[in-house]
Amino acid sequence: IDSINMHDNVILFGLSEVENENIVKDLSQRLRGNWAYVHGSTSDPRGIDQSLLYQPDYFQPISSTMLKFNQDE
Repeated sequence: IDSINMHDNVILFGLSEVENENIVKDLSQRLRGNWAYVHGSTSDPRGIDQSLLYQPDYFQPISSTMLKFNQDE
């Protein structure tokens, strides 16, 4: 992730199976450039969460919602 720069026009990263919010917070602070994040806990019994890293100079979330899907279907 850190090797990508603004010349690559990347402003969003979706992250799946994130251990916890502290991991994403640490990652956003270590990356080059200005990164923020939205994090959501899931009902996954393993404690696996979802996150979105974004560059706030180019993208601002209006809201966030965690969607639940049934893997049995």
